[in-house]
Amino acid sequence: MNGGPGSTSMNALFMEQGPLRVNQNDPNDLDSFEIYYDESLSWLSTGDLLYVDMPVGTGWSYGAVSPTSLTKVGTEFVSFLGNFFDEFPELQSRELVLTGESFAGKYLSFISQAILDQNNKYSDQILFSKLILANPLVDPETERMHAPDLGQTIGLFDDSQ
Repeated sequence: MNGGPGSTSMNALFMEQGPLRVNQNDPNDLDSFEIYYDESLSWLSTGDLLYVDMPVGTGWSYGAVSPTSLTKVGTEFVSFLGNFFDEFPELQSRELVLTGESFAGKYLSFISQAILDQNNKYSDQILFSKLILANPLVDPETERMHAPDLGQTIGLFDDSQ
């Protein structure tokens, strides 16, 4: 899932992941490029992928009511998973790994908790195994306050700068 809030996951599907690559043939000619397919770069070699636009109203997603809290986003996603597994029961036995970036750091935390709560209440288990967050926005105030420390620690600048 992409961040935002409100960024469609189709950005990741079409521009950030997968086996399609763009190669510029001539750096002086912006129209001189080729698009090629490299199967070895595909995430599909490690599992099935499902791109979901969340919350409702993002990208191509739609619904009668948009969630008004991160907790509601979590419960709505669990409901989505239930409907998805009703339609594709053969996938319910597969391991579920949730990934996201930026603001997804917020709502994937709530989605993860909703899945764990669901698993504690019902015998139908969602095989949730991992949560992977890339550049997550979790606690903006703390993250912004410590950004200079991080920059110095990883060598982007030193005391003289």
